[in-house]
Amino acid sequence: MLSVIKIEDLYGLYTYSLDFRPDRNPYCFVTGSNGYGKTTLLRMIDTLYSRDFNGLASIDFKEFDLKFQDGYHIHVSQQREYDDDSSSDEVEPERVMLSFTSDDENIPGSEETYEWVSTDEDDEKLNNMTAYLASHPIYFITDKRLFKGGRKGKGDETLESLMQRFLQDLQLRLNTKLQQGMLQAYDPISKDEYERAVSKMEPLIKSLKKYELVSGNIVPAYSEEGAALCHSRIKAIEQALDGDELRDVTNLDALCVVMDNYSFANKHLELSPYFGFRFRADDENGTLLSFDQLSSGEQHVMLMNYDVLFDLEDETLVLIDEPELSFHIEWQGQFMANLMEMVAARRDLQFIICTHAPEMFGYDWNVSVDLFEQAQQQ
Repeated sequence: MLSVIKIEDLYGLYTYSLDFRPDRNPYCFVTGSNGYGKTTLLRMIDTLYSRDFNGLASIDFKEFDLKFQDGYHIHVSQQREYDDDSSSDEVEPERVMLSFTSDDENIPGSEETYEWVSTDEDDEKLNNMTAYLASHPIYFITDKRLFKGGRKGKGDETLESLMQRFLQDLQLRLNTKLQQGMLQAYDPISKDEYERAVSKMEPLIKSLKKYELVSGNIVPAYSEEGAALCHSRIKAIEQALDGDELRDVTNLDALCVVMDNYSFANKHLELSPYFGFRFRADDENGTLLSFDQLSSGEQHVMLMNYDVLFDLEDETLVLIDEPELSFHIEWQGQFMANLMEMVAARRDLQFIICTHAPEMFGYDWNVSVDLFEQAQQQ
């Protein structure tokens, strides 16, 4: 995870040192007044991770330093050359040079340098730094009110279709494991042992039924004659809900909790491999609503949480720019609780969130860094 970044002379105005403290929390909020560089900070991280050196060169800074939790370190220095004609009003540089230095504190002698010049052909050189960055995925949710990114390579497939395909795959994997597990023979189980095992698995079994991932009664009533069958069934469920399947069901539960917390106006989420997802209105007819019938703010929330919970690679750095733009004040107050749900479900992710609204993190300043405060101390 990204631990610390330092930026010197951003636009010739600001110098920042930001400690994200991933050892304490896998999330950090960046605050500050307009014009102090919150969005630019995210853009710098995004362009470097993405090896978009043209994008990084378009931002005026002197030094950019990143330290990672695993001991890796990247330092970027920038030089900008302008037209010698002092009468020119041209503000764009003729040439920008980026000098990269990287090293791993765990590997003696690992220091490596790399030079990039804007006037040269944009040919990314394969080295340890670019390989390291390529192995660290990033996901940038910009401040656009409705964001539809994060699903590269899936064309124009709708979110409902993506969720349906995910649920159908999970249904197939679960039922295959259940069938295989029920073929195994076990000794009879006592009633007390069976009831304890069922009680332990009950929340997950309820989720399987809620999302229509299994059909019929997979947990038979206990009887002495069927004690061996009961043992076989509970073992099959335990084996089916292991590894990726347990993670996927847990993520579905997290999505439902988050959607319930946001209290979409008079509607609730339904999930099934037979239709993917839909919202049902809380009216006397139970009117069904598609994704396109949601408000733009509701669509934004659904897209963001789907991508975070189901679509991101492991160890992704998630950058979120001013999510409050889509949020009513009540939603802002719910954001921290919902972030904790996502963190619990996706413990491998790191979040850096820029915001104007302290309501987003419950006024817990220990999980934030403030650019305005650092600028005033310079």
